[in-house]
Amino acid sequence: MKRYETTLTAAKRWRTTPETLRERCARGRIEGARYVNEIWMVPID
Repeated sequence: MKRYETTLTAAKRWRTTPETLRERCARGRIEGARYVNEIWMVPID
């Protein structure tokens, strides 16, 4: 089962802003990202 984290926590780990990460998710640039209850969830490696 895949584990996910929010764009806020992922942005801290990836050293970018949550807004940039949400934009990348929306454009399909992050493989496996899901939009759940108005929140982008990013898979944890």
